[in-house]
Formats: sequence, structure tokens, C-alpha cells
Amino acid sequence: MITSSNIHKLEVFKFEDVFINSEGLHLPNQFIPFQGARYPDKFSLSEPFPSNCLLKNKERKFRKRNDSSFKEALDFPFNQNPNVSPVYGLGCKGLDLECYGLMWWTIQQLRAFEHFDCGKKILLRTGKTYVNDPDFHFNTVGFDTVRGLGANRSYYVKKLFYGESKEHPCHFSQEGIEWIRKKYIQQNADINLDKNTDRIYLSRNKYWRRFTLNEEDFVDFLSDNGFKILDGTESQNDQIEHFRNAKIIIAPSGSMLKNTIFCEKDPLIIEVAGEIWDKKHGSWEFEENARDFGLTNYKKILVESIGAHDINLPIQEIQKMLKGFI
Repeated sequence: MITSSNIHKLEVFKFEDVFINSEGLHLPNQFIPFQGARYPDKFSLSEPFPSNCLLKNKERKFRKRNDSSFKEALDFPFNQNPNVSPVYGLGCKGLDLECYGLMWWTIQQLRAFEHFDCGKKILLRTGKTYVNDPDFHFNTVGFDTVRGLGANRSYYVKKLFYGESKEHPCHFSQEGIEWIRKKYIQQNADINLDKNTDRIYLSRNKYWRRFTLNEEDFVDFLSDNGFKILDGTESQNDQIEHFRNAKIIIAPSGSMLKNTIFCEKDPLIIEVAGEIWDKKHGSWEFEENARDFGLTNYKKILVESIGAHDINLPIQEIQKMLKGFI
């Protein structure tokens, strides 16, 4: 059974008696497969992006479920507690268990459960969330417990809630932006509001793909000009503290740029994007997100992709862009 309710710019779905695995949602009388598209899967039929809607998936089947095929499924203890509400999310594809990463555009969807009337909120998330201390994020937005779901097994959930934005799947509503800033800055007692980092360079070379091959040739210039190099291993609080007052940010394409949601100085942002990656993924939609965040000094440099989306920084072009700023 699927029911839904509306909160401003959000829709909340409730599923009852559901098995979930990497294939999709197995309800008593229908199967809803995950599409695995680039954008997060959606349930909402609201415009303007119904083509990505799981409920429109041609592989959706209305049929009686064969429960014997799920005899190895994990039956969570909380299924016996009526005061517990399990919520499913997150990753960069929303529901898909095979996705990786954790993105602010899916974090914003948890706004739907801020005032959820229940005794305890449990967040079920993709087990492939590649971020520092994911529990920090989910505790920050008000969940009591977090459980990671692996793609190699099935799970039974008596009732399951899922909230999603009615905006474009990878974009931000103003309400979502303000809610994230409230949770991570205004209500965060551990944030240092006095840190002043004017200049930031974001390195990808401690990630597992899409490397910047000539970064070492740029390090001396960065050091001589007072740039702080962030490589994604910093705590989320540390990243927020550096981004808040930044005036210049230089970065190869990547999800760390989403932290500009916390910028307060409208910095100059120079994104260096490999042409193949940019054509396929639109630099993680960051150009649109910059507009979502009210950032007016965004610049993008397209460079030739090398191998599997590695790049070389166009150092002289970057230095030319920086004239007048440093």
C-alpha cells in the first residue's frame, strides 16, 4: 500500500508491508523497480520531471508477491514497535541501494520529518555512503538511529516513509537551503563562527577516481597565495567553517563544491571540468546549484579529459582569472 501527504515543496510517501532490496520495492501486490538513472529516483507525479518517476516505470508490475522468495530477509526489531518510524534515504540516487555518496539535495528532503509525530525516528540509508562520519549528518537533522542497508541482501519493513522534494531531483528549494543552513550552522553548537578562510582549493586526489594529474605543479602557487587545501578528509564542521567566509574557491568538478551552500561572501568560484564528464553529468549540476545558492561569481573552465575522467589543471588560465582578486 502506498499513501502520500504534502508538506510545502515536499511529498511524503508511506509504504506498508514492504520488502526492499537492490532491485526495488516489493509490496504485497506490486513491484516497483529502481530505475538507476543518473538523477535520484522519484515517486512524486508533480511536474516538471515526471519522466523519472518510479510510478511511471514500464517495468512496474502489479502482481501478488511471493513471500517465500524473501525468507532470508532481515526483519528489523523495530517492526514490532508502533512508536518507531523508519525513514528511507539517502544517497545521490535517492532510493537506490547501489548508489554512493551523500548529497545536500537529498539531505534537504529530510526536512519532511523535522516535526514528524512519533516516538523515535530511524534512518535507513544506503550502505555505500562515502562521507566522513555519516552519523553526524543524520543526528544533525534529527534522527535517533541510522542503519546502513547493503545491496547484497533483502530487508522487511512493516511501515516505511520516504520524503522527496518537488523540485528538480538535483536542485534545491529555498526552503531546503534555509533548513540545511539552520541545522548545520545556527543550531550547531560545535561550529566555529570565527574562522576566517579567504581562499580554498579543493583537491580530489585522495578520492578513488577523477584525479587532477598536475596538481603538484599548482601547489606552490596555492601556498604562496594563502590558499587552504581541503581534500575531503576534514570533518563536516571543519569544511563548513572554511567555506562560510571564503572569497575564492578553486576546484575540479566534484561533490565538495556543494558545500558552497554555506558560503556567505559570494566568492569567486572557478570549477575545472573534464569535457567528457561535464557533457555526461553537467558538473554535478553545480552551475544550476550556484544559482540556487545565490552565488553570482561562478566560472567554469572545460578541459580535455584524460583516461577515465582525469584532468590537468589549466594553471595559466586559472591565474589569469584570478587577476584582480589576489
